[in-house]
Amino acid sequence: MIDAITTEVVRYELVSAAEEIKRVFRRTTTIDALYELNDFGMSIYDADVNLIADAPGIPLFAGPLDSAVRATLAGIGGPEHLAPGDVLVNTVPYDIGSQPIDAALIAPVFAGGELVAYTALKAHMGDLGGKDPYPTDSTDVFQEGLLLPGVWLYREGRLVDEIDRLIKQHSRIPWLTATNFIAGASALRIGGERVKALAERYGVAGFRTAIDEILAHGERISRNALNEIPDGEWEIVDYMDNNGVQLDQPVRIAVKVIKQGGDLIVDLSGSAPQQGGPINSPYPGTVAALRYVVKSLTAPRAPTNEGHFRPLKVIAPPGTLFHPEPPAPCFLSGWSQIRLLDLVPAALAEVIPDRVIAVSGCEFCPIIMTSFDEQGRGKYVAGGADGTGLGAGADRDGQNALFLHGGSAMANIPCEVREKSPVPIIIERYGLRQDSGGAGRFRGGLGVVKDFYPTIPVMTISVLEKTHATTVEGVEGGKAGALNAVVYFPGTDREITRGKYKTDMAPGDVVSLRSAGGAGWGDPFTRDPELLLEDVIDGYVSVEGAARDYGVAIVETTDGLAVDAQETASLRAERS
Repeated sequence: MIDAITTEVVRYELVSAAEEIKRVFRRTTTIDALYELNDFGMSIYDADVNLIADAPGIPLFAGPLDSAVRATLAGIGGPEHLAPGDVLVNTVPYDIGSQPIDAALIAPVFAGGELVAYTALKAHMGDLGGKDPYPTDSTDVFQEGLLLPGVWLYREGRLVDEIDRLIKQHSRIPWLTATNFIAGASALRIGGERVKALAERYGVAGFRTAIDEILAHGERISRNALNEIPDGEWEIVDYMDNNGVQLDQPVRIAVKVIKQGGDLIVDLSGSAPQQGGPINSPYPGTVAALRYVVKSLTAPRAPTNEGHFRPLKVIAPPGTLFHPEPPAPCFLSGWSQIRLLDLVPAALAEVIPDRVIAVSGCEFCPIIMTSFDEQGRGKYVAGGADGTGLGAGADRDGQNALFLHGGSAMANIPCEVREKSPVPIIIERYGLRQDSGGAGRFRGGLGVVKDFYPTIPVMTISVLEKTHATTVEGVEGGKAGALNAVVYFPGTDREITRGKYKTDMAPGDVVSLRSAGGAGWGDPFTRDPELLLEDVIDGYVSVEGAARDYGVAIVETTDGLAVDAQETASLRAERS
């Protein structure tokens, strides 16, 4: 008999096992995107591939791993072909939900002679030989890196040499990349030992009973939370800048949210057809993004399990942006997925404005610099990812310079680490971007300004969306924040502003990231003038911005800056 207390012990033992996978992986990886940025996600599944625990760095990485497990098992002929010590690897975007280098590793867990669980992780492993180190203009999946369709990396505890050599042969940074695969396999085995011990402690039958209750509880709390939202339908349309190939053609995203009782249906049928450039989102990645939204709306603080997602239904017809068919390119799938994290709440703002935040800067902002030797091997450094501003809420300003909420466990890479990386750079400036937060009764968070340059010749690739085509404003009259931009060679006759772009740079050539701000909540002309004064003193809002966007006059006095009440009343009266 498994009681409620034992069920909770099992729940948090599983969470602890997932966290141990995360800790071991971070401490044994070789690139800063993993050991500093947390560009990964870890999950544990039961024998029926229900999520029972996770430890996300990027929640969108953990979300599609169930699809990767199922596709991989189907590819090898079923779980009966697995043995203790096996680790499988899958890099096919349509199985794992994103680019090939975000490889999925899967390991079975046996207890008492029975298959009881799977440990799995997905992580940005380094480089798998795409047309560029980070393709922004690929036109099919074969240009995006090595495709491993669910094959054994380890078999009964022994490294499969052929797969190890294949990975190295397809990588510009072979030893770094291959070592990350081995680190992942080791972390999964350690987590698997924790799960095995747990199943043996309570018996396989007791372990499964506890899991059934954990999943049922997750479903109950999700449906109860959704029952607080009135039934109805709400729609919103926005646009991505382009697909990476046709640079002058915005790409439509149409979201219809349907609430029916305890179910939430998200219909993406009105979005663009699948694209000739790499912004297509494989269906598992689309579902993962929407699972994140449901979880944030219903049970944001509870440890995640499959039950939380049972109320969600996703409609995304094959052959569309959010359900592409092979061989559609998918390398930048994350950029379309993260837009859903803002657009579903933005649609629901019509009915529950007090429960959602306004749209965020919604970006990872990567700027990648690479250098190659005579054999075409290379080393690389990302000038990002970096933070953007988050949207404001009904009772608070948005937060400044944070990773988008779908990357909520990501961590900033310190400047000192970046400057001492294999491709050396110098960071000249790094700070908040004044006036980038959207105006509102509560102000959107600020993005960042980051100027840096290489000290050796490099190829530089920037991958930014939301630079011009988006049309979504804030909530209840709040305004949109400043958009993303990357300025190459600022202050020279070569200056050019781009989002997705690739160019060669010489030592000393500067690139400047200007990340987006979050949107505001409520009418900006109802913001407390004293809060605006604090914003101006802190450098968040300029004196000109306070007058222009909020109708608040800030003047210099003998005691410092102060609100000019008479002029403020006049400015606000003019607007009304």
